[in-house]
This record gives sequence, C-alpha cells and structure tokens, in this order.
Amino acid sequence: MVYSTTRVIDGVCHFVEFFGSRAAKLAIVITYLVLFYVNILAIFIFCYWRILAAIRRQGKVMASHSTPGTTNPRQAQCHRIQSNVIKTMILVSAFYAVA
Repeated sequence: MVYSTTRVIDGVCHFVEFFGSRAAKLAIVITYLVLFYVNILAIFIFCYWRILAAIRRQGKVMASHSTPGTTNPRQAQCHRIQSNVIKTMILVSAFYAVA
C-alpha cells in the first residue's frame, strides 16, 4: 500500500498521498481503522473479560470452602479484586479509545 501511493516529486518523497481513486483511499482508511483501533480495543476487552471470569471462578471455589452464614474476608477480597479488574478494564479501554 505504501509503495503504490508514494511519488517522488522534485526530489522530495511524498508517501501515502496518491491514491488511484477516492474509493481506494476510503477502503484503506477503513482497513486501518478496523485493524489498528477496533481490533485492539476488542482484544483489551476480551482479555480483561477472561481475567474477570477466572477471578469469579476462583471466588466461587473459595466461597464454597467457607461456612454458610458467616462473612468471609476472602469473599470481600475477591469482590475488591473483581472491582479493581473492572475499573482497570474500563480505564485502559477508555484511554486507548481516546488516544
């Protein structure tokens, strides 16, 4: 893509400026947007979602080891960890989306 849209004019290299048509330029912009923005954002969300699922699974196992009717400090810690992962996922995704 870079070589086909590059020209040397008066000894100065102009890269990614010359497209065959307006449709070609639009296709390249959409391709770059999907590859380098939407896909990366989806990977962030997917990975953090899997981390959260693993923490929840671990929390259920730890909750099954406690006696019913008592407040387990491990359960409170598990909830804190889950909320921290959710906050981190939202912050990382939002900062990436804005940047």
